[in-house]
Amino acid sequence: MTTHLTPATITRLEKAAVDNGFDQELPRQGDWLGFASTQAPLRLWLSAFSDAVFIVALSQAHVARALGEYGTTVVSPLPTGAAAGRSVVDIPALHRLVRRAFQLSRTLPDELLNQFAKQTATLPRSTEAERLVVQRVGQDVFRAGLLDYWDGHCAVTGLAVPDLLRASHIKPWAACPDRRRRHDSI
Repeated sequence: MTTHLTPATITRLEKAAVDNGFDQELPRQGDWLGFASTQAPLRLWLSAFSDAVFIVALSQAHVARALGEYGTTVVSPLPTGAAAGRSVVDIPALHRLVRRAFQLSRTLPDELLNQFAKQTATLPRSTEAERLVVQRVGQDVFRAGLLDYWDGHCAVTGLAVPDLLRASHIKPWAACPDRRRRHDSI
């Protein structure tokens, strides 16, 4: 892979990462600039073939698979820790790809459950009133996750007024066979 990392390109890559939630710099790996986030588990690395072809390497394969409509698959040697890569042909597309990767990393299966578990770990669950508090926390986590996943839009209508959007029950709580499915139904 012959990269094209001029000082201007490095600045563009850094801006794409920081503007889209990646607030921690990782050690550089050759021509790959690495980034992480304090708000998402995904790590990513950015590089460029030219002034018009940008490459994103991702640490989570399930996020990379969900990015099918964003750019094309990259099979070049990826940095250590990367599971997959995508390429795009301009800076706006790079920003969309990095933003969507950040959103998906926070909301794809198990991430919302992990957030819920962290936020409710110290809450008691012995009485019905205490369980209702835990359920309410779970509803907030689920709603925030849906808003993040759908980029603040209704999945059905496309409406982009968050105050009017509700994260209604997808499946009745009582019909859930286990805790994981109960969280999915909030």
